[in-house]
Amino acid sequence: MKKWMLVLFVALFVLPCSLDAEAAGRKKKGKNAVTAKVAEKKSAYDKLFQKKSCETVKSNFITLHKVDGKLYFEIPVKYLGREMLFASTLTSTSSNDFCDVGYKQNDPLHVRFTKIDSTIYLNEVNAFVTSNPKEPSLRKAIDKNFADAVLYSYKIAAYTPDSTAVVIDVTPIFTTDMKEFAFLPTTIMGLIQLNSVFNKDGVALGEVKAFDDNLSVKSMLSYKVSLKFMSFSFLDNMPLTATVTRSLLLLPEEKMRPRISDSRVGIFITSKQHVSTEKDGIQDYTLANRWRMEPKDMAAFQRGGTCGTRETDRVLY
Repeated sequence: MKKWMLVLFVALFVLPCSLDAEAAGRKKKGKNAVTAKVAEKKSAYDKLFQKKSCETVKSNFITLHKVDGKLYFEIPVKYLGREMLFASTLTSTSSNDFCDVGYKQNDPLHVRFTKIDSTIYLNEVNAFVTSNPKEPSLRKAIDKNFADAVLYSYKIAAYTPDSTAVVIDVTPIFTTDMKEFAFLPTTIMGLIQLNSVFNKDGVALGEVKAFDDNLSVKSMLSYKVSLKFMSFSFLDNMPLTATVTRSLLLLPEEKMRPRISDSRVGIFITSKQHVSTEKDGIQDYTLANRWRMEPKDMAAFQRGGTCGTRETDRVLY
């Protein structure tokens, strides 16, 4: 083949193929760049919850997100530091020989969420000691000696797009054997020793609900139960499964007026201690646990008329 024919062949056939390959490469590179740019724009919040498996329950209090076996709290920043009640109730059980359905084995926890840097802390509020509000210096001393205790900590997983709320993974609160909410006794009639071993393989999150001032989460927990009397074992690793409902209630900022208890009236009480410069030492006293029933119209109430009550404020302290 002559030299000029060879050059013509290359020009007609090889060069167009090279150009097509180069153009395809540029197109693919451009497409990848656009995809990467879109991925960059997707926030951590979107990455967590833009999934088909995500179940979201919105509320004005705390929004719940259940996704891939995990539970996330979306806590508005305005509620950080607010006081709440955290409680657990047994909803169902595979054996009622050791626990009672509908019963709270432990008192609710008085808690609040706080933020330090990139971590959210669940604190148990220390409200055991009170003082005269007219003595601020004494209050400062009490705050230093009776600070809130940290129960758990959570890394902030994301912020909402408008940065008004933080997102934390709270799955362990509902899928582990929290000692604060244990519902199985350690002994029966003070004689029989009950040993329960948590079975982490028999755990599942259930129904989640959220409202304007409270939320509830159901979860299935499983145990292996053994009974022993002195050195004799008569029940070994019996499987027990229970459903518990754990609820979180936002307490009102305007606290109700406390009422000193009366020993002549059979009611539940809360113990307190009062520190004051007016008397030496610490004074012990108890408050009556009661429903918050207040008139809607105070003026009508004082006139002796019908005024109704604020149903939303019927909170038991």
